Amino acid sequence: MSLGGWLLCLTAADCKVWEDVAADHQYDSSKPWPANEDSFDAKSVRTIHYPDGSTYKGESLGQVKHGHGLQTWSDASRYEGQWQDGKAHGHGRFEHAAGDVYEGTWAQDKAHGRGTYINSDGSRYFGQWQDDQQEGEGEETWPDGTKYTGGYSKGLKSGTGSYSWPDGSSYTGELQGNDFHGRGTYIWEDGHAYIGQWQKNRMHGKGTLVWPDGRKYGERWEDGQEYGQGACDNHGREVGDSDDFKQTTGRCFFPRTKINRLLHSRRPHTVVFDAFRRLASPFVGVSPAVQLPSKS
Repeated sequence: MSLGGWLLCLTAADCKVWEDVAADHQYDSSKPWPANEDSFDAKSVRTIHYPDGSTYKGESLGQVKHGHGLQTWSDASRYEGQWQDGKAHGHGRFEHAAGDVYEGTWAQDKAHGRGTYINSDGSRYFGQWQDDQQEGEGEETWPDGTKYTGGYSKGLKSGTGSYSWPDGSSYTGELQGNDFHGRGTYIWEDGHAYIGQWQKNRMHGKGTLVWPDGRKYGERWEDGQEYGQGACDNHGREVGDSDDFKQTTGRCFFPRTKINRLLHSRRPHTVVFDAFRRLASPFVGVSPAVQLPSKS
């Protein structure tokens, strides 16, 4: 008897027919993952068409995606990789129609483990993930040459890390919630630096300004400004008003800073995962139409 064409799994009996056929084509984990859908072994592949217009072609257990497979959606989004019990699980690559891409480890439809996220704007993150969020150590780069390497917590830069900018400036130290927060060193493009405490991207607490020629200014800072009486070491001379330091009503401030234009406005690395959940949700609990291979 030949079983071919279309099966709509609407009843338990229908599903049993499908499971009997699928049992003859078990997933072989020793087989290499095909480079493209044309190289699938037809004897072990199922094509499943969903009501939302998406299509799955790959290994399955019954009508459930399981093993290696390719899912495509009507908007041109696609996921290619490993599945387990109907969810993306293992190594896979999801390409969103808007251009964002995530390739790496998945667990239960979420990025979990190590992976690379490439934004459509050219920025990218490589590192550790947990529940669709950057977690642990990672590296982020942007098209303009800006780079961050360090810790993340719940999708935000936290712990210790280092920034470098294309103009030669840099920051190395502690962060919290994407902000310079704790102890750190910021070096401006001309070589002078601030070494000390930070709070929400501003010099705050004890810190010292150091110039390449050896000048130093040690002081207590509050909200980015000098506060109280400090000590100035300039080969025995005080630091007065200059292009670098300006005295105003007993306080000093540092005009040449870009701390307040950090990377908060950058496009977040979450577009792919939001899209994947939206695309995946329509077929939760929905019986798809399944195209069976012929069998005699």
